[in-house]
Amino acid sequence: MANINLRRFVDVDILYHSMSTVQSTRDVVVLLTAEGTLGNDDVFASYAEFVSGTAGQTMTMSDKYAKVFFDNGGIKLRVIQGITSANLQSAISSLADEYIIVAYTGSYSDMKTAAQARESSSTIYGINQKILLGRTNNSSDTDVVKNFAVKYSNVDGAEMTIAAYLSNINVYRSGSIADYAFTKEILTAEPSDDTTLGACLANNLNVDMYLSSAVRNLGGNAKDGYDLVNAYVLIILHQTLTERLLTALVQKLKGSAGLASLGTVISQELGKYADSGYLATDKSWSDNDLVITYNNQSFTIIRQGEQLLLGYKVVILPYSSLSDADKAARKTPPIYVVLADSYGIRSITVNGEVI
Repeated sequence: MANINLRRFVDVDILYHSMSTVQSTRDVVVLLTAEGTLGNDDVFASYAEFVSGTAGQTMTMSDKYAKVFFDNGGIKLRVIQGITSANLQSAISSLADEYIIVAYTGSYSDMKTAAQARESSSTIYGINQKILLGRTNNSSDTDVVKNFAVKYSNVDGAEMTIAAYLSNINVYRSGSIADYAFTKEILTAEPSDDTTLGACLANNLNVDMYLSSAVRNLGGNAKDGYDLVNAYVLIILHQTLTERLLTALVQKLKGSAGLASLGTVISQELGKYADSGYLATDKSWSDNDLVITYNNQSFTIIRQGEQLLLGYKVVILPYSSLSDADKAARKTPPIYVVLADSYGIRSITVNGEVI
């Protein structure tokens, strides 16, 4: 009897479901340079690779930035040529969200102006934020600018030590997130006196000094005074959580089960950030009860003294909070997330008596 191909009638093929993966690292730093030709855009994984290219042999200023970056353990460097003060802001805005760290071989004032413009824009928040880098030799720069990290130094490209450090952060690796302060670096130590150092720290400038048998970065903040690493990781959190929720959304969420699924997705993602060291599990809400009003109804999100034992709290308002317009638009009830980010210890005071 001849064999009959049963697939003519019934065809069954059951495969393992491959979940979409979310990229946890942002290991490519962007260097914008006026050197070279507008339109040229390359990614390098080592200093040798940069030097071996035609552009690397002719772009002397970019070479300095690349060397500092790779000398300090930077992962990947994307060099975009032909960027001047005239097209700097548009070049930054055109970068995909995944490119968060951006340096520029041009003037400090141009980069600060770009950072200030982004800070004042109502359309730049959440996933499309970026950390811009700059270098100054003015320890008295008191300007407060969000998402702008500055190195005090006379060395061209010194800010690339910051870029190198951040490029190594992996938010999905356990215990991987630590304060940038006191990091060993390969760079010339700068301040010659304690007054200059004090001014740098007071004005949230990162600065390299010889300390504890090594050259180390002191400071660790962005120009607005916020912890630089925490500010950077929060941008990545915006991005990965957005991707997780978008993946959940296309699964056709419906009703209470859909809301429960969203809560699970958010908690699972935030759990990774607690494991990596970004979220702290020993903080409490010290302010007054956080009460929000939505559609003329009041809801308590977190109470004074409540501990964030997981490093976060997720609250999804009930369906009863939705207005008729919300329901017609197929909206979820508002979801509130409270995060307890971690911080590094940067100074120690010991008092005592001898009796």
